[in-house]
Amino acid sequence: MHPIARAAALAVILAASTMAWWILAGTMQYRTDQQEQQLAMAVAELWGQPMTQTAPTLALARRTWVNQDETLYGADGMPLRDEQGAVRTRTKRVEVASSVPVSPSSSDLDVDLALDQRRKGLLWFSLYDVDFSGEWSWTNPSDQAETLMVTFTFPIADAIYDDVAFTVDGEERMDA
Repeated sequence: MHPIARAAALAVILAASTMAWWILAGTMQYRTDQQEQQLAMAVAELWGQPMTQTAPTLALARRTWVNQDETLYGADGMPLRDEQGAVRTRTKRVEVASSVPVSPSSSDLDVDLALDQRRKGLLWFSLYDVDFSGEWSWTNPSDQAETLMVTFTFPIADAIYDDVAFTVDGEERMDA
């Protein structure tokens, strides 16, 4: 056989086998992705959903008094007008509630992660046992008493959390 024909035959065999391996790899990847999506839901049902813990949000509750103009209406529901035809209004003093976001002055976070791999079907899933502890503090820069609103959102509302404590000035406050 001629050397050029032999090289061409080898190139065709190499191209065909490369194409076959690519098809096999694509098929395996597709099947793995399909299984992973189905099994991920089963893993979430058995061992819980993925969680992301966010930091608490802090805001100062403020109440201020503002002047608010109010249109006067007649018995017929139409706005009242003065002699020049302008709509009559009156000014009321109204208390308005607002909140001013503030940042914690310090935070001390401690997280202990332990890998707990679980096998479901032919796939392994990385699960983690987490011990989380966080302390956030805020210092009032004002010499006046302020109302601080703290919102701490748990990652999953209906999950069970162990050893949760909320303390203010070192005193546990579960009523807050």
